[in-house]
Amino acid sequence: MLRLLSLMAMVSFLISSCQKERGFADEFLNNPPDDTPGNINLNGNWRFVGQSAHTGTTIEYNDFGEHNRLESEMDYISKNPVGTFNFTSNKMSINNVGYLLQGVVTMRTWLDGTLVSEMTDDVEEVIPPGSNNATFRKIGTDSLSFDGAPMDLPSYLDGPVMPNMKMGAKYYMSNDTLYMRFRFNEALEIPDPSMDGDLQLFGDIVIALKK
Repeated sequence: MLRLLSLMAMVSFLISSCQKERGFADEFLNNPPDDTPGNINLNGNWRFVGQSAHTGTTIEYNDFGEHNRLESEMDYISKNPVGTFNFTSNKMSINNVGYLLQGVVTMRTWLDGTLVSEMTDDVEEVIPPGSNNATFRKIGTDSLSFDGAPMDLPSYLDGPVMPNMKMGAKYYMSNDTLYMRFRFNEALEIPDPSMDGDLQLFGDIVIALKK
């Protein structure tokens, strides 16, 4: 039970350390772009005006002959955004980006294929301003492929995990706003070396930027 509670705390930390606002996602999916992707010049400074995300973590492991599965998902929006993004021909810099996260977390626990608990809770958390850099390659006229994770991840997921974390982004302009949708689905090692299992981290993130 102690191990289960520890893992559930770890899952909560994982998903809160990634970043979906449904409104931004709907805007991205439903509104046609004003410009064709080939006409968008990403280079320069952009003001961060909002973010939305659907993120989650799945952990599966065996313990004393029992198969355990922990699922955790978060949907959230950002309030009071601050900071900027800067793009060059192959680099994205995140500069002092922060916001107030407001969302909902759902956690489920499965034992040998049977759902034994499910909890849903509101969450509000101040994400302090942070900075990061990531290089990318352009794919076609509307997509980017990153060599590492451009978004912040928990500090204990370091070493070989961080540089191997892959993430793609698709973008377009609507009115005066640049929308970028980041997606990832990554298998990672469970931080607890004594455990034999699998950890899956996934996310669907939409950010909005203005010149």
